[in-house]
Amino acid sequence: MKILYSFCFTFFFMILAIELVAQYPDLNRTAGRIVLPVGKFVYAGEKKPSGKGMMVIEAESTKSDLGEWKKIGAGESNYIENASGKAHLEFLGGTPAGSDPVSPLEYAFKVPENGNYGLIMQTSKRLEGARGDLCNDVWVKMSGDFQSATNLETTILKDFLKYFQEGSVKTPEKSWHWAWRAEKGKHVFYNLVYKLKKGERYILTIAGRSQRFSIDYMVLFDVNRFSFEEAKAKASSTIAN
Repeated sequence: MKILYSFCFTFFFMILAIELVAQYPDLNRTAGRIVLPVGKFVYAGEKKPSGKGMMVIEAESTKSDLGEWKKIGAGESNYIENASGKAHLEFLGGTPAGSDPVSPLEYAFKVPENGNYGLIMQTSKRLEGARGDLCNDVWVKMSGDFQSATNLETTILKDFLKYFQEGSVKTPEKSWHWAWRAEKGKHVFYNLVYKLKKGERYILTIAGRSQRFSIDYMVLFDVNRFSFEEAKAKASSTIAN
């Protein structure tokens, strides 16, 4: 009987693994970490759940040509300490004050259930003598079959929006801080929230805007499960652990 139970248990998880690979062929693998679109962090050799309704995408997991972005690893010049996966991307094009979209990076993903998903990013700026409110933003847009779940029209979310690190001059450089709002119009700010469908393929595109701006990872989370503050705390604690 024990042998029969063992066989059934093993067979069940073999089928589950086959279904997961079939459903999500575009799994991102980077720096020893697989980022699954099912609300979990999966590290080499161990699993660290983040809870349902949240997905983390490592910046360096893109399959796009980096162009004027540079991947910086631990021990290299200009590495920002405590980066997730011991690596991050820094934009070296444009100017500290910003530029038109340069070197777009694409991130394909699916969500495991219908919902309204907010976007936040873990980011850093390197000033090299520039003003404290420079070197602190990027361009973002979303592609796919979605609707806006914020007070911006869907067509606006499908085009590049300026997306910036919070805190302006008060935010210290060369350390990690959250970006969680876009600017449309001078000093008019919006959370980015997308109404997404289960199983649909979406592409988040990030393009360089201001020089010496770094991204560690992006987080998409269900706003009906987490507030923006709760999502930042949950993602930070999961990465740290």
